[in-house]
This record gives sequence, C-alpha cells and structure tokens, in this order.
Amino acid sequence: MTKQAPQTILVALLAVAVLAACSTTADEPLAPPPVVPVETTQIPPASPPQTPTVTLTPTPALTRLTEPGCCTLPTWSADSTQVRFIDRPASTQQVGLYAVGLDGGPPTLVSERLGKYSPDQRFMAYPEDDETYVEDVTTGQRWLIDNGGRQVFFSPSGNRLAWSKSLSGGGYDVRPEEINVTALSGTVPVESFTVFGGGYSGWLDDDHLLVAGKLDPESERVLFSLSLQDGTLVELARGERVRSGIAAPGGEWVAYIVLLDQEQPENNGIWIVSADGQQRFQLDLFGAFQWRDANHLLLVPQETTAGPPSHRLVEIDATTGQSRPLTDPLVTPFVIEGGDWQVSPDGRHVVFVSATDRAIWLLALP
Repeated sequence: MTKQAPQTILVALLAVAVLAACSTTADEPLAPPPVVPVETTQIPPASPPQTPTVTLTPTPALTRLTEPGCCTLPTWSADSTQVRFIDRPASTQQVGLYAVGLDGGPPTLVSERLGKYSPDQRFMAYPEDDETYVEDVTTGQRWLIDNGGRQVFFSPSGNRLAWSKSLSGGGYDVRPEEINVTALSGTVPVESFTVFGGGYSGWLDDDHLLVAGKLDPESERVLFSLSLQDGTLVELARGERVRSGIAAPGGEWVAYIVLLDQEQPENNGIWIVSADGQQRFQLDLFGAFQWRDANHLLLVPQETTAGPPSHRLVEIDATTGQSRPLTDPLVTPFVIEGGDWQVSPDGRHVVFVSATDRAIWLLALP
C-alpha cells in the first residue's frame, strides 16, 4: 500500500484523543469487528429550549496575554494554569511551543518539537520522516506507531490511539475510510472499522468512538457511537447534512450541526443529543461552539448586533435545554479572529485571538 503524507500536525493542537486493541496484525488486511445493526430509536419531537433572564454577575474580566500580532492557535496546559501557542519570538528566532501564565508576561519555551499531546500531556505524538512516533515527555522514551505517518488521536485516558486511513480514491460520499485503534504502546494488534463518506469524529470515552459515515456506499449518512468492546452501534443522528459531531467531556452528550437540508429546512441548526440516543433538542441560536464541561455547551452566536461589533458567549445546559448569556457586548466587548478560541480544561476561562489586535486574550467566565 502506498504511504500517505501525514496530516498537518499544527491543527492537531486543537483536537482530542484516542483508542483500543484487537487481534489482527497491522500488516494484514483489517476486517471490521462484529457489528450489531444500528439501533433506530424513536426520538420525541424537539422542543425549543427556554432562555431565562439572567443577571450577569460578576462581570467577566478580559486580560491581554501576549503582544499584538503575536501568534495563533492558543491551547491550554492540562492543569489550566498556562496558555500555550506556537510562536517564533524575535528574541530567539526559534519556532516552538511557548506558554504564558494567566497574568501574561514573557512567554517561555515549552518544547522545540511540535506535536499532539495526550489529555494529561505526558505523551506527545509527532511525525518524523513520514512515520508517527509517540514520546513520553517525562522520560524521553519514544516508540514507532506503524500507521504510515498518519495523525493519531489519544483516548481520554491516553491509553489508546486512533487514526483514519482512506482505502481508495473516488468521491468523498462513497470513499471507504478505515478507522484504526490500538494501544498506546502500538504493539497490540490493530482493530479496524470501515465507513463510507465519513470517518473518525472523536472519543466518547475509552471504550466508545464517535463516528460519522455510511455503513455501505448506498445507505444514508449516520452519526453513531461505536463500542470497541462488542462492535455495537448506537445511532445519534441520521441525514446527509449532519456535520461537526463533538462529544462533551465524559461522553454523555454530543453536539452536531445540520446544514443546508433543503428537504427539511426546519432541521438546519445545532442539535444536542445524549450518547444513548434517547434525548435530543435543537438550539434556537447558531454559531461556533465548544463544550465547557460534561453538561454545558458554550456558543458564540452568529448574529448582527446594534452598536460596535462584538461577539458574546452563551451557555446551554444539556440536561435541561436552558440557555443563559455569559457576556454582554455593551459591558465586555470582544471579537474573536477566525474562530480561534479554546475553553480551559477546568471550564473557568476562554482564550482567544482578538480580531482587533491579533493578540491572545483571556476571558474569565462567570
């Protein structure tokens, strides 16, 4: 099989994490695990969430962390005490991963190597000479993952790895995509599962993957949970226009988007569904979103507001469907550049690149 070039590792700093093991060798054709047919759960009609009136106290605080025009792709340390970003400071001309504290100050070099960290940031995966390596950053020990240099995703515990591999060319809607899972060591035989016109979407927990795609080229696209223990599939959403499935920490909820559904335009928008497929509802706002914690979604609405341009943050409770504003543009104005923002692991802050000065700013959440 012809090797494929590794996906760009810079974008990997924004992603999440990776998977399990089975019984065939990585050098042999990989058969999918036994699969129970997709469960078609009858889901009650969605009811629009109620938006209560909320008094914003305390007022969210904004802090500039870097010099204007500094950098992009900010992310977080595992303990939420540092903001990290890729930079090449004029003082050193050294490209690397740098960090600042929550009060700002001069950045410090974290690593000269650019790669994707495990959730606890003990391990880093990176490409080298068209191969993928995983390194224990505490000891410097590293080992090869035999996947042709493809980008890997760590599971929530960091004990498993997953990656995708296209099996042939052709149009995206019918192209087979093989999802592979192995242990962190890379020595356990690889387990695989194939979908068409889709692929890996994330981890729900260490034993369940979030996958989008068709089970055969002629079927409809499905967003589903895949059990790595017994191959069971649980359907979460169905439709050709389902996109951007993102699992909450802990894997109990999934947010996804339906776009450009002309046959049923009332389905267009953002939805939240439980991981068992039994509950779901549609949001009455549209925009960029990330999970704050296991039950709360943060949303930057796409809207036109009176006065100076400013974004705002809204929080949605997945357990109740209720939403509340977290910021007021008249009190805390800010504009995020190109959707470049990240929620801290502890859910207490948001870091973003400002469209005003292209510096990295910190927003403390109420």
